[in-house]
Formats: sequence, C-alpha cells, structure tokens
Amino acid sequence: MLNSTTIRRSPLSLIRNFVVIEIIAILLFILVSRPGDVEYELYSQSFFAEFMSYTTAKFLLLSGMQFCITIVVFLRWYYSGQVFNKKPDIKELINKEENEKLEFKSSLRFDHKLSKPNRDVEKAAMKSVAAFLNSNGGQLVIGFDDKKQPLGLHYDYKTLQRQDSDGFENHFTQVFNSMIGPEHRQLVKLWFYKDEGSETAVIEAASSPKPVYLKANNNEHFYVRTGNIVTDLKLSEVDKYIRTRWPQH
Repeated sequence: MLNSTTIRRSPLSLIRNFVVIEIIAILLFILVSRPGDVEYELYSQSFFAEFMSYTTAKFLLLSGMQFCITIVVFLRWYYSGQVFNKKPDIKELINKEENEKLEFKSSLRFDHKLSKPNRDVEKAAMKSVAAFLNSNGGQLVIGFDDKKQPLGLHYDYKTLQRQDSDGFENHFTQVFNSMIGPEHRQLVKLWFYKDEGSETAVIEAASSPKPVYLKANNNEHFYVRTGNIVTDLKLSEVDKYIRTRWPQH
C-alpha cells in the first residue's frame, strides 16, 4: 500500500504565475525609474551611495523582491498537493451520516442478495470513487450494512484468489484501472481496519486536477457528488461542469 500521495497542480499554473511576476516587476521598475525626493534623500544618506548609483540600487532592490516572490510562488505550488498521511478514524466516520464526502457500502464486489460476486456492485463502488474524484474528494467506507453494522470484508475476500487485504487492494486496482484509468490511481488510497475479528476498509479519494470518466458497457460516464448521492451528468452538463471546475481544460 502507498504510504503517502502528493497531487500537484499543473506546471502551467506555475508558469502563469512567473509571467505575472515578471510583468509586475517591470511595471514597478518603470514607476520608480525617476527618483523621488524622499527616496533619493534616503539613498544618498545610506552607505550604498558610495558603491553604486541610485538606479542600480533600485534595480537590485526590485530584483531581490522579485526573487523572493518567485521563491514563495514556487514553494506554494510545490507544497500545494494533497497528501494522504493520516489514517481516517473509522469510529468517527461511522458516527456520521452519508454526505457529499462520505458514503457507505456493504462490499466491493459481493452481492449479499444474490450471495455471489456481481459486476454491478463493483460498478456502483467505482461510480462513487469517480464522483469523489470529480468533486471535492471523499471517503467510501466498505463493509457496513444500512444500519452501519459491520459485515466485514470476508465476503469479498472469499471471492478473491488471495483472500486478504492485499488481494482486496490488488483486485480494487485492477477494476479501477479498467474502469477509471491507471493514471488516476495515485489519487486514491485504501485503509484497512481490524476490530474484534472483523476487517473493514476505507477508500479515500482526493479531488482530481482533471476530469475523470468511468468506462462501462462500452460507454463513458461522468459522475459527480451532489449532496449524499452520485449524479450521472448529461453531455451538455459535463461540458459546463468541466469549464467551471477546470478552466484550463
């Protein structure tokens, strides 16, 4: 399992910020290119006057300010990612109701009504994950019934070749890569919990920096989270949503 994941914004945003800095720096230099009485008097009384001209001193000052602002912008971009480094509190989650960033499911692939694996159950789980990715992120809790009583993962485990948490995560990754895409896998982390012999899981998804489509039945679908439900947007709605949420696309 991954220990941590960092998601950074596109480098285009960094380049755009650098261009803005350059424009501001040029404008500032033009504005102060003619010496004012107060500024010039302060300069003439400083020790800098012995070594450089007034224009050179202002140029170095503005260059230093530009350099500092550039460093700040870069560091903010570099550390602007979302990091999965804290394991969610499962007890805190089950005391909450389903909402925009939280959903509960009894299993990943085992259909408790039919008592066998069901691709539709897998699809329902992936729809929720895709919706979280296209919205503000969220957590999908696996292994609880409608009354939030623990069912555990052993029903899912029994359907897998490797019947443990590693086998569960491997299968999740295979289904995820097939239906959503391996390029988005870094945005999702699985956490496992053991309590009195029962094992449950939380699938945590970050907000994606680009649109995510779910492939099913030879079609692509675009899901978002609206309140505590998953919504399949129409084609016209998808275009408007993408232009609003990801203007760079």
